[in-house]
Amino acid sequence: MLSCATQEDVAAALRWCARHAVPFAPPSGGHSYAGFSTTIGLVISVRPIRQVEARGRRLHLGGGTVNSDVCAARDAGL
Repeated sequence: MLSCATQEDVAAALRWCARHAVPFAPPSGGHSYAGFSTTIGLVISVRPIRQVEARGRRLHLGGGTVNSDVCAARDAGL
């Protein structure tokens, strides 16, 4: 498993997978009942990219954001 802290880390991991023909899965830390977070290749964790940012009336979410992060932001008035 590769843990990515930035969007650039994710891009580099995807380029590496493409260059070496390695399958990948990008779990964000939640559950995938359909099994989309498993692979025989590289698991690219985006969990460290957990961010909720208010921009006007919209929230912009990082790839590792889970539902509880969104609810906490809502409760905080973002």
